[in-house]
Amino acid sequence: MPSVKEQEANEDEIRRWRIPPPLLRDADSPGPEGLSILEEIRSEVGVILWKSLRSVLLWAEFEPDERKGLFDSDAPQRRRQEIERSIPAAKADLKGDLTALIPAVERPDEADGDALAAACGRIATWAESSGTPLTALEFLQAASLCAPRNARLALEIGYAVRELGQPARAESWFQRALGLARQVKDWEPYVLAYLAHGRMMMERGAYPAARQSYIKAVRRAGRQNMRNMEVEVLHDLFLLESRAGNTGRALSSAREALDVLTPDDDRVPEMARDMGIFWFQTGQFQHGFSVLREAARRVQGDERGRTLGALARAAGQVGDRDAFDWARKELDRWWDGPGAPEAWADVARGATALDLKQVAKEAAARAESGAQARDGDAGELAADLLLDTIKTELKALEAVEAQAQLLDTEQQRPHDELVQRVLSTLGDRSGG
Repeated sequence: MPSVKEQEANEDEIRRWRIPPPLLRDADSPGPEGLSILEEIRSEVGVILWKSLRSVLLWAEFEPDERKGLFDSDAPQRRRQEIERSIPAAKADLKGDLTALIPAVERPDEADGDALAAACGRIATWAESSGTPLTALEFLQAASLCAPRNARLALEIGYAVRELGQPARAESWFQRALGLARQVKDWEPYVLAYLAHGRMMMERGAYPAARQSYIKAVRRAGRQNMRNMEVEVLHDLFLLESRAGNTGRALSSAREALDVLTPDDDRVPEMARDMGIFWFQTGQFQHGFSVLREAARRVQGDERGRTLGALARAAGQVGDRDAFDWARKELDRWWDGPGAPEAWADVARGATALDLKQVAKEAAARAESGAQARDGDAGELAADLLLDTIKTELKALEAVEAQAQLLDTEQQRPHDELVQRVLSTLGDRSGG
């Protein structure tokens, strides 16, 4: 039981962290909240879902002592009749969850917000499984408003809205998650909200905003001894600084990540892969090739295609035909998942560097056909145009390589040391 002094301190903390109201809909969305339900579910089921949502949103809008008398006395009975009439027997679970929302209308001053939030969450799950993601989002938002101290719900909504391509709305939910998490000192969603915001900002090219979020996330993860999250954020920070062209900061973030990682951590190969790509892109082809060659033997799952493609490109640049052939055959044998078109485009780049014209043409065609199958008519560049682009890229890489060769011993030492450390860590993981 906290002392009076501790309770007062907690209340002061809450007052300092005012929670911003979330955006319940995108600025371009027409009509009132919940209209997307009627657009996705054009039936009586959609109508009763919309009515139930609106009732819950109205309930959540008022403070507990202001809720009495919000609804007409006959509203609960009408709602029960509408649910009975509109929801078929085959949807018994949905009927039960909609009925569980009636207390907001029947006893608004006594209704339990957590119970309402739970029912909204179950309806959101039903909607997601029914192929109506906007309806699911509406009820997730309602759940969060019914349980206004739940940072994890707010974070989940931020993720969902970000996937819809609505950054302003997503940012409002991430900020809400941060404030709620800070209030109750729930540090996992706190770090995850900053990480999610950083990724969104990086994707949009807003590097200073992304960096600020990543730094706050990594500091809190370090303070709370959340090693897994600390590594994840440092990895992202490395990628950010790499994209921004800040070589020194990128190396520093990579070094910090390796300090936290253990050799048997599953993320070591992916970190090594991204560092290999970094060295390749900065003109240090041999460094990039050495690291990518080791990483490609260990990266599995969804990341394997990208890794094999990167190795094929690097092998072509350093003139290692055996490594190029191995990467190409592995890609052909094992990979047909996410990122395959981009991986085959990298094979085309490696083949062009090796002057393997026919192989390059075939790889470019596979990249193009894969992109078209994935994206429909909005596919990648046509194969011939891709090859023309690759030739231009190779000339640009020659200039980058020439610049890298001008580094003096002191400038080169951090790169050399980190390459050896990465290779050593990969070797430790494999047992030698």
